[in-house]
Parts: sequence; C-alpha cells; structure tokens
Amino acid sequence: MARRPLPTDRVRAWLRRARALMRRDVADRRMSAELAFHLDMETDKNIRAGMKPADARRAAVLAFGGMDRVSEEIRDVRGIVWVDDAMRDLRHAARALRRSPGFAASAIAALSLGIGANTAVFAVVHAVVIAPLPYAEPDRLIRVWEANPAQRIEHARVSPGTLVDLRQRSRTLERVAIFGEREMLFTDDRQTWAARAAAVSPALFNVLSVRPTVGRVFPSEDDRTAWTGSHDDVVISYGLWQRQFGGDPAVVGRTIRMDYRWSYTIIGVMPLGFSFPTNTDVWVPLTYGPTVSPLERQFRYYGAVAQMRQGMTIDEARRETATMASTSGSGTAPPSSRSNGGRLPASRSAPSASSGASDVATRSSCSASPPPTPTTTVAP
Repeated sequence: MARRPLPTDRVRAWLRRARALMRRDVADRRMSAELAFHLDMETDKNIRAGMKPADARRAAVLAFGGMDRVSEEIRDVRGIVWVDDAMRDLRHAARALRRSPGFAASAIAALSLGIGANTAVFAVVHAVVIAPLPYAEPDRLIRVWEANPAQRIEHARVSPGTLVDLRQRSRTLERVAIFGEREMLFTDDRQTWAARAAAVSPALFNVLSVRPTVGRVFPSEDDRTAWTGSHDDVVISYGLWQRQFGGDPAVVGRTIRMDYRWSYTIIGVMPLGFSFPTNTDVWVPLTYGPTVSPLERQFRYYGAVAQMRQGMTIDEARRETATMASTSGSGTAPPSSRSNGGRLPASRSAPSASSGASDVATRSSCSASPPPTPTTTVAP
C-alpha cells in the first residue's frame, strides 16, 4: 500500500524546487549529463541489436521523443513553473526596453504617476472617510462655527460669547471647548526652543476624552462654581516631552517660561500622537466666566469643538444652535477675566468690528459640522 505524503514531504519538495530555481545552471548541467548518459545507453543497446551507429543514435533520440521536449518537461517537474516563466518574461521585457529607451522612460513615468496618484487618493479617502477619529466616541464630536448669511460667511471662528451661550443654554451639547494657537518661544534653565502653543478651554481634554500619559490635565470649568485650576499650569505633548526633557517622568512640576516673560508649571504630558488642534506641543488654560462683555462678543478668533449628549444627533444640534442664534440679544454684563491674561494672543486677526457691531442685526448663527482630524482645525 502506497504511503500517503506527509506535510514534511511537501515542504522538502518545495525546497528542492526552490533550490533548483536558484541554481538553474548547475541543475541544467546535471540534467544534460543525465540525459546524455541515458541516450548513450539506448544507442549502445541498438548497436548490440545489429544497427549501425548512426541509425542506432537516431533511433535512441526518437525513442526519447526529442531532447528539447524532454528537457522542458524535466524543468517543469523540478522547478516552480510560474516563477521560472515570470523571470523569463522579465528578462525579455528588460531586453525590449533596453532597445527602446524612450518608450521605456515613458512607460515608467506613466506607471509612476498612476501609482502615485492612486496612493495619494487612497490616503486622503482613508484619512477622511474610512479611518475613525482617534478619540473615544468620535460620533459625538462636532466642530462649531459661526455663520453670517448676510455677509455670506459660512465658516467663521467663534467668539467667547458663543462659548458662554452654548455652555449655558444648549441641551444637545454636553461640553464645549474653544482654542486659539500660535508659535511661541519657550525656555527653561538649560535650553530654548520654539513650539506651537494653544490656549484652550480646560474642558477640551474631556470633550475629546483624552487622558494624559503622565500627570494630569486642567480641571473642567462650569458656570456654577469658580474654576479650581491655576492659570500658570501647562500641559505638554509627548513629542516635546521626549525632545526637550528626554522622557523624564519627573518633568511634572518643572517650570518653563514663555516668551521670556511668563512662567508656567508643567502638570501633565499628553499621549503619543495627540497634537490637537494643529501639531500643538503646549496647552495653556483659557477660561471665561458666565458672562462676557458686548465687545468680547464682537471678536471671533477661536476655533470650537463640542461633544454632543448621548442620543443626540448633529441635525438636532444644528436646529438648536440656529434657534439660539435667532433669539440671542446683545449682552450687557460686565466683562469676564480671561485666563491667559493676554499671554497667548490669537493666531488670526479678528473680523472687522462692523461684522458684529450689533448683536441683534448681524448676530452670527452657529452651525455644527463633523470634527476635524487630530492635526488640522479645518473640518471636512
């Protein structure tokens, strides 16, 4: 009874074929020598049978069925046919391209452009459409803009008044945070470096549901109690922690200075990859109380991101913010103090005063849209 082949037998057979493919010249020489030996044996047999040497040789070749055909059959058995054929086709293509360098350059350029364009399109589609946002519950995150249909402004940055209004009156949004950013210069006892800094609402990290790798983040704020955090605290990025502080866990509690003037104490390090809103390395707190002045409502220089309440939809958020905008009146409360004390000026200039001179006539409405990717402030 014939023995069934074992998996190891198949592995050994594939290894023999791979070896024959890698050492094809040696295998061809051995095959030619073996075929010549069998041809000579058949020729001697025919001579002993009384045939003339020339006739005996011809009869032996005919008995084999042609040496070229036999050689190809042996190569097919001993090797990996499709690999051998592919290598032969590649050699033939290389010779053809070498004979026509102009055509070869055109073909290579066309293939390169096609592959590059497809790769770029897939990367964009994957980042914007396929890949989920790297935050917990990304379906609850939205970007909040201000709009002024009278001036055909659809996506404007928000004012502090918008933050206060949404925080006090919204029933669809659980948390709202604003942010402004710019490049700043930082120093400590040993070094000086430039980094992108963002002044952010203390609630930002809770809105995005991001936890620090080391230390802590700013305590959240609300309109019912005084903020318990310190305006002299900062949170730094994982990249800055590694570059400037060597990943030292004792970085919490160290002091850095911004623009050689203001001192901050590091209280936490964000996880690897987090750089919201745009390649940010330093976050400082930005707080507003329950009231803002009419003047502060005029200046729109902050981005805003919000977290919807459980069960709410973006359409419900749009309807609510539109209703809030249509019923808003001008505020007359005294101005609130800003947490950063002007230490981190807005990175973009505010719109002209005429765009918000009257909260009743030109009051901007809020519109909600899907949130941005971690490294950009522009929503898709």
